[in-house]
Amino acid sequence: MKRVEKLHRLRRMAGMVLDLRAASLAKAAAEREAIRERLAALNRVPDEAAMADMTEAQRFLVYEGWAAGRRTKLNQHLARQEVIWRTELAAARQAFGRDQVLARLQDGKKRS
Repeated sequence: MKRVEKLHRLRRMAGMVLDLRAASLAKAAAEREAIRERLAALNRVPDEAAMADMTEAQRFLVYEGWAAGRRTKLNQHLARQEVIWRTELAAARQAFGRDQVLARLQDGKKRS
């Protein structure tokens, strides 16, 4: 196999790896965003009229007790997802770099 053919094959493989890493990064980012949205949904505050009613105020206190525990779990999950996202980002950057280097090598071979 000629050097040009090998370079072309390497470039195709690097492109496939880049696509895979980009998809993994997008999935991790979507999961991270979903957790952030669930956290934001827990932070609802009732209006003043609802809080004037004693029953509604008690319901809100019970809800806040539950929401505090849920926030803790979601924040832990968000921290884990953040690590996954950062790992995927690093892998995607590396794959992008490899693809770019191979593209430059391939372009350089065409010019010669």
